[in-house]
Amino acid sequence: MDDWKAIDLLPSDVEGREATPPPRLFGPSDLHKYMNGGAALYLAYDFRELAVASYPIGPGEDAVIIEICRMGRSQDAFGIYSDGAEGEHPDIGQDAGYGVGLLRFWKGRAFVRILCLSEEDERRDLVLALGREIAARIPETGERPRLMRVLPREGLVADRATYFHTIISLNHLYFLSDGNPLGLGPHTDAVFAEYEIGEHAPKLLLVRYRSEDEAAAALARFEGVYLPDRPARTSAQDTTVRVEVLEDGQAVGLLRTEALLIFCLDAGRSTAQSLPQEVARLFHREFTTEAKEEVIDE
Repeated sequence: MDDWKAIDLLPSDVEGREATPPPRLFGPSDLHKYMNGGAALYLAYDFRELAVASYPIGPGEDAVIIEICRMGRSQDAFGIYSDGAEGEHPDIGQDAGYGVGLLRFWKGRAFVRILCLSEEDERRDLVLALGREIAARIPETGERPRLMRVLPREGLVADRATYFHTIISLNHLYFLSDGNPLGLGPHTDAVFAEYEIGEHAPKLLLVRYRSEDEAAAALARFEGVYLPDRPARTSAQDTTVRVEVLEDGQAVGLLRTEALLIFCLDAGRSTAQSLPQEVARLFHREFTTEAKEEVIDE
């Protein structure tokens, strides 16, 4: 239920000065007019609206720009936040990141960015105070995506795990192949995470589908594109880890467990085998029989 609007969360003024020009509101159809190239990454989630205001501060052209997104689901507010969550982590909202004058945080279905265009160091305190003020106005909290819980913690690089849905987001994070052989879209839940294990920097890609058949078909398509010169699996029902060493000496591990596809990339051979197995173990622990039967929201 849309019981709050993004524009209502904007402060009436900052240090006694109102927004100039007045706050603006953008929806899915005209977001490109504001972001000009960056809109696609937002529209890859369940984006509903964006309220934007710029408040002059101090002399000259110094300003604070506040952007508040309302998403359809809290998981997607987290998703946008997770793509670029590095930096200092102040206690604002449900997760927050701050660096070089920019505060990003999420709470409930809201994703917020506050950018200070000023060279004065003390403006950090102003940005964080505005963040706390806006977070206090958001009348809800939300759930993080459950799929994030199946990432093994050992070796996981801090702030380098991103939740997403579409091929647009994946290509932004890591280019796997031309086209969309995995069939990524609004109906898929996916996570991309970076690791440091030994001399390698493996990556994990997890994709959860609506059914086991859909996952098996996606894996078969992907293997045909990504490993065209290697023998195919003997059966679509094969649920063992397939490990292949590529021309650059890096290994890739591929595994399907129920409706989840697990890809370990840029890894050593042993990690390409063990990391997908650990994900599968955590997945079975997290997603009970009842959870397996749920239909992923479209």
